[in-house]
Amino acid sequence: MVGAGTAGLFAAYFLVQHHINVRLYCNTKTSGRKFLVAGKGGFNLTNSESDELFAMRYSNRLFQEAYKQFNQVSFRSVLSSLGIETYVGTSGRVFPVKSIKPYQVLQSIMGFLNRSPHFLFYPNHELTSLSHHYLTFEHRGQSQVVSIKTPVVFALGGSSWAKTGSTGSWLGLFEKVGIKTKSFYSSNASVCWSSPDIFQPLDGLFLKNVVIYSQHRSVPGEVVFTKKGIEGSPIYALNDQVRFGEMLWMDLKVDLTFGTVYERLKQGKRSISDRLKSIKLSSTAILFLRSILTKEEWNDPLTLAARIKKCPLPVADLAPIDEAISTVGGVCYSDLKQTFELKSQSNWYCIGEMIDWDAPTGGYLIQGCVSSAHVAVNAIRQRFNPSEAD
Repeated sequence: MVGAGTAGLFAAYFLVQHHINVRLYCNTKTSGRKFLVAGKGGFNLTNSESDELFAMRYSNRLFQEAYKQFNQVSFRSVLSSLGIETYVGTSGRVFPVKSIKPYQVLQSIMGFLNRSPHFLFYPNHELTSLSHHYLTFEHRGQSQVVSIKTPVVFALGGSSWAKTGSTGSWLGLFEKVGIKTKSFYSSNASVCWSSPDIFQPLDGLFLKNVVIYSQHRSVPGEVVFTKKGIEGSPIYALNDQVRFGEMLWMDLKVDLTFGTVYERLKQGKRSISDRLKSIKLSSTAILFLRSILTKEEWNDPLTLAARIKKCPLPVADLAPIDEAISTVGGVCYSDLKQTFELKSQSNWYCIGEMIDWDAPTGGYLIQGCVSSAHVAVNAIRQRFNPSEAD
């Protein structure tokens, strides 16, 4: 196995649990570094959403089918067997009980693996080349060649958070041996304004109960302004629309129709600011509107009402990859069988974020990594002992 992030660790767990020998190579000195960093932002492991809705969170059928084979109930059961009890938060996200920290979850997994005679760990081994018969690693300035005699599971991750070892540098190695890949792009990332200077007064402020939408779909939620742009779960969910070049708009007053907003804004001789207070528009929303509207637009009730209900967001692009939570790109899912085995290379499996797939935050990313690991391992188990496979 190559890669000791979420997908790699759980693949190793599933293999070792069934007494299959595992050699796990990692390009950093410790395992699960991105797993620990992700935990700092709210440690949701999966989600309690219905299976039907959960599966549709994934951008392709490969991961949708993987989830159906190993869903959030199955994952929570595995966590429980490792001593990690979970609970469902008010948002439906699933967290470890409050006394359990991310490093303790990682310790539980590594503790299980290290106690097994079937597991060997090789940290600080950077994959530098691969062929159909050999893998070459660099370890402390020396090259080490490992022959391939058994199935190989690659769990090399995407390209976000390079400080954790997730650099995506392996992409060229796979291309050289004829594996179809796509370049990495940001996902679950903030968007950057085309003219960020005019929004500086908004940095750190937030808007609740808004809807962000494109021509094709809308997502409600909360957003936060940054020095460069805007972020939040609705923005993350529409990252693909930005990648496709679609425009985004924001509804700043979800509970009122355009007609109602316009009627209230055109009444009376009060100032525009006072009229906006009559519809209970937040001070942050007002500041945002003042930042993007001309004086003429601000003083025209019809234009102002239209912008409150459909405010175009001046988006230039997504935030850079190293500021993104996850990435799309990597190994093309069309080059993989339903078992996550490469069509072009027998006995090579690719799992987790190194595959070109997308999903929102909220527990779906970790679940996708674990579900893909389980499916791949089940296929490997069939090779060893067909009668044991799930």
